[in-house]
Amino acid sequence: MLRKSLLRLSRDERVREAVLNAPGAPELVSRFVAGSTTDQVVAVADDLISKGLLVIVDLLGEEAHDTAAQDEV
Repeated sequence: MLRKSLLRLSRDERVREAVLNAPGAPELVSRFVAGSTTDQVVAVADDLISKGLLVIVDLLGEEAHDTAAQDEV
């Protein structure tokens, strides 16, 4: 039940904006999330690799039901 409630909240654009704009959120999130688009993630990964770091990219999404869309990434 909690999972369904959290997923429903995660789809609400107003909740998403409130969380992303909360004080300290950008600093906290940027440490663990490279970006929300492929281009952003690739840029961050390239930067880390150029500094000699190893990179693993995970696509998160509990609601990823479309296999074709997953294959595009």
